[in-house]
Amino acid sequence: MESQIFLAYILAPGHICFLEDGQRQALIEKRIPIEICLTSNVLTRSVFSYETHHFSEYYREGAQLSLCTDDQSVFRTCLSREFFHALNWLSLNEEQTISLIRQSADYIFASEAEKEKVRKTIASRLQRLGNISGRGMSVSSKL
Repeated sequence: MESQIFLAYILAPGHICFLEDGQRQALIEKRIPIEICLTSNVLTRSVFSYETHHFSEYYREGAQLSLCTDDQSVFRTCLSREFFHALNWLSLNEEQTISLIRQSADYIFASEAEKEKVRKTIASRLQRLGNISGRGMSVSSKL
């Protein structure tokens, strides 16, 4: 019952650090995206470190995840750096990281036409990164 009430009012939970098992499972089953701000969580001590961040657990469980930033001027990070942390601290490989980037377009609050524009922009930028990668620089070094 509590998880049903929780789901009735939530579209895309942000800054998720502490969920009860039933709440987390309900989000996963309903495929509701969860926004995660890695650096914000670490710097505010909501989590101990990048390495121990709950992102990895949620990812393994099949949660729909969106890496985000929180107040760039306060936390001195950007979205590229958050993906860099995902690659370096959360044991994601480049393929998994690129998949997260692509999936993020599915989670925005916009029309399908706008989402498609975002998908095309992401594809174009990833293609440019791939071209860089083909010249001896890895995609992760450009994130």
